[in-house]
Amino acid sequence: MERIELTDETLEQLRVAIREEVKKDLNKELPCIIKAMAFKIIGTLLNFPLTVKQVSILTKRKIKTVYKMCDRKQIPFSKVGKTIYINIRDINRELILEDDQDESLYLE
Repeated sequence: MERIELTDETLEQLRVAIREEVKKDLNKELPCIIKAMAFKIIGTLLNFPLTVKQVSILTKRKIKTVYKMCDRKQIPFSKVGKTIYINIRDINRELILEDDQDESLYLE
């Protein structure tokens, strides 16, 4: 096997060649990698339990309102000891985006 002397110029050519090969591979594989990562992140988020306080902050509602919604079975929840947990996927989009116009939810 012939020995090749590595000069700064040949090292730079090697770096450029490797960079181009990596770019080609990434361009082929990147959409699959991104899609897999997105599904993993979404899956994790959709199965993430929140406390009543976290839900009240997220939905911009009073804590008592969230408790009442749980009592009325408007939001599915689970209870561990005395703590109520609400899965983030069970909080519907309208509840988060709503402009606090339903005054009946604030009756105390």
